[in-house]
Amino acid sequence: MRRTLLTVLSVLLVLVLSTSAVFAGTGFFNGGVGFKTGSLVASGKYVGYGNQNLFAQLTGYGTVKTECENRSGKEVPGRYRFPVTAKGFFAGFANGNTIITLRTNDPSEDDELEPTPQQAGCPSGYWYDTGLVEGSTKWTGARITIWKLLGYSGGHPILGNVLFDQSYTCVTTFSGYVATGVNCTPVP
Repeated sequence: MRRTLLTVLSVLLVLVLSTSAVFAGTGFFNGGVGFKTGSLVASGKYVGYGNQNLFAQLTGYGTVKTECENRSGKEVPGRYRFPVTAKGFFAGFANGNTIITLRTNDPSEDDELEPTPQQAGCPSGYWYDTGLVEGSTKWTGARITIWKLLGYSGGHPILGNVLFDQSYTCVTTFSGYVATGVNCTPVP
């Protein structure tokens, strides 16, 4: 009987301690998160996480327009949008209340992204991809993750438990091929 009681009390103690650790210091964005386009920018007032260091990451998902050119110099838009992913980071400390602004690079301005003519949707094998159409990034999704920042080792962050993790569905508006705005809503 004594052994059973001790086992039950031990299990309850573990449950209480693990539950309080899960809910301790988690925060939220007061008023939500606002998004802007070009580079994908997310900004909001993060509150309710206690006295700790934070590391936040914005991951943006989308596609960009490509251009194709044949040997005669004729240019046409690619038939396919090239898939891209971009990341932005924030590290900081505040006592339970901070403005977090996360910014990714605009993939359409990345000179190192080189889709093949097939990935770009060029008309045939005699065409080649000339690059990405600047300003054509169509953001389709985003994810914000915030961790407790424990410190750094060799210049790399040491991350603790996740305090916030939210995915978003994004709709980008255009004028011609140039993005003019983005609206991202949380995925339930």
